[in-house]
This record gives sequence, C-alpha cells and structure tokens, in this order.
Amino acid sequence: MQITVRRFHSTVDASLSLVSVNGKFVAFGLEDQFRHAKKAAETRIPAEQYRITLRTQGDFHQRYGTKFPDFHQGML
Repeated sequence: MQITVRRFHSTVDASLSLVSVNGKFVAFGLEDQFRHAKKAAETRIPAEQYRITLRTQGDFHQRYGTKFPDFHQGML
C-alpha cells in the first residue's frame, strides 16, 4: 500500500493537501505550516518517504477497537 500526500496550498498558518492510497483519492489533508526550524506542535511533517506500520497498542487503539470492532485493525 502506498499513501501519498500531495500538498497543493500553503499559508503562514496551514498547508492543504490531497491524500491518496495506491493512486486513488481518499481525503483532503490539513497540516501546520512549513518551517525551516521545527517548532513542536506547529510544524508540518517533512516531505519524505516513511515506512508506516500498524500500531496495536495504546489508548487510541483500544478506544477505536471498542468503537469499531468490525473495522479497526490498528493505528498508523
């Protein structure tokens, strides 16, 4: 599976993007703005390739597993 985030508009406050899975559009994205120097909770994720795995532990995993037992398999 390949998830692609294509940023198409940035302002001093935010970045907008198109999110696709295996080339098919699935959602719009909203992130913080670009910064040369990282500032915690105010800088978007750097544009790179990342290996993503499912995390099957933690509070959010348990909450979503309870709320969506037929669908939820883990957190990205």
